[in-house]
Amino acid sequence: MKTYRLLPHKQQGFILVLTLWIIAIATLAASAFAVWTEQAVNLAQNMQANIQGEVDMQSTQSTLLYLLNTRTYNMAGLTVPPLKPVVTETKAKADVSIEDDFTFSEVTHTEITLNDCVYQGLGSARFALQDEAGLINVNWISDTILYRFLGLLGIEAELRNPLLDKLKDFTDLDDLHRLNGAESYQYAEQHLPPPPNHRLQTPSQVKQILGWKDLNYLWESGVWEQNTSTSQNGLPNINNAPPLVLQAVYGLNTEAVARILAAREDKPLSSLNLVTTLTGIPLFMEEEDMIYFASPYLRLTLWHAQSQRLRQIHLWMNPFIEKNMPWQVLYAVELPPFASYSQATPKYVETPLFATTLPANPS
Repeated sequence: MKTYRLLPHKQQGFILVLTLWIIAIATLAASAFAVWTEQAVNLAQNMQANIQGEVDMQSTQSTLLYLLNTRTYNMAGLTVPPLKPVVTETKAKADVSIEDDFTFSEVTHTEITLNDCVYQGLGSARFALQDEAGLINVNWISDTILYRFLGLLGIEAELRNPLLDKLKDFTDLDDLHRLNGAESYQYAEQHLPPPPNHRLQTPSQVKQILGWKDLNYLWESGVWEQNTSTSQNGLPNINNAPPLVLQAVYGLNTEAVARILAAREDKPLSSLNLVTTLTGIPLFMEEEDMIYFASPYLRLTLWHAQSQRLRQIHLWMNPFIEKNMPWQVLYAVELPPFASYSQATPKYVETPLFATTLPANPS
């Protein structure tokens, strides 16, 4: 017969404590492993979503370039192939007015607008197209308009003229010092590159000008980049200009701008008289100064659901550049995910090329 000898109470207590410690360590290790596994799975899923998002963005970009090079423009924007064949009746020539024939005959309200409206692209991608002729060209626009624009951006009155003087000294061909400007020696004092003394290549280049980089709100919100351009001269296209541009360029108040935006949603604007009637404010310009059609300079903004950055591609659509590639990328930048894009509810493009992203009953 086997006999068993009980351990002393102290040894029994030690073994019990040791066992509990082992169990606790094993539990912590299992929990840590579970957390690590969950993090690894989440990381892998996010990487997969980002990769798929990049694919969706590239597919959307290619589809848009195809449309930009194969479809026509009208005052409302870029036309797209319809979801269903459209049967139209041909009017007798005598029944077609000049207004119908030239201005509105092709407007279908299915166009991709060129006023930075957010659209659903392929997959998780989203995009916006902006006619750069609808923006303020900081290389060309008058001091009065630029002064007013800076005021709308929240820049105090006492800072605006010094900012404009420094902008002129940065871009003009001479080394003459304006009253509140800055020339090469002042940049050297602050160990900064000297002014290039030629027009700006991109709107963001103003960050290199003394005093401009300190305007943090402009760069954090994207309000400067989204309303300015360096590509197209002349007054902005009133059909594609953002609200701030309409206020700055045409001297309109917010109520008049709201009427302009509402009217062009229904039908593109086509005459100075119509604009004056809508706003109730006389515009001190001539009809020949007005622009109603999009320019060949476009800004394409792309992102996807998991994006931490926006991609903006500045395009020049010119069929004479090359036989097989009738467009040119002037430059591309990556920017923070501005709220004006990320928080916008996207519209849908009613065309077979984007049919996979259309809801059951597209509105």
